[in-house]
Amino acid sequence: MRKQGAEYVVNEEIRRTQLARVSAASEQLVERRLMILKGTLERHFNVKTTGIRPPQFLVYREGDFFRAHADSSTDANAPAVATGRRVSIVIFLNGEDSAADDDSYAGGSLTFYGLMKDARADDRGFPITGETGLLVAFPSRYVHSVTPVTRGTRCTIVSWLEGAAT
Repeated sequence: MRKQGAEYVVNEEIRRTQLARVSAASEQLVERRLMILKGTLERHFNVKTTGIRPPQFLVYREGDFFRAHADSSTDANAPAVATGRRVSIVIFLNGEDSAADDDSYAGGSLTFYGLMKDARADDRGFPITGETGLLVAFPSRYVHSVTPVTRGTRCTIVSWLEGAAT
């Protein structure tokens, strides 16, 4: 993402997905539910956070993806939104399944990199199979990707717990 005027523009060579428009009531419901989890996530990840970013409802259609990236940055020139992220949250609204049906998708795996303590394995991805209702939380510094969706539509909610830059 790069800033163009007052708005951020998505580089479609890095990320191709769409934001779904939902009602304010739906957005507030998700935000309230995530706030209930805030203390548990802070304790689990041993971080102190100051708040939560409004949830984003993402739709990945066939061919959509997000290349390997981290949600936080220590780069002094990075936007404040990236330097303040402490815990990333992904909620799956539908599941990954090889059976072709209207409610599932194929591909689109949330994949983590650099989890092993061996640099030789940094390029090895560890995919998570999306399941309806699954919530995945992880330190925002972790490198992850979304593999290209090969069938159907992948629907998720993402948000971040924020804190002061470290």
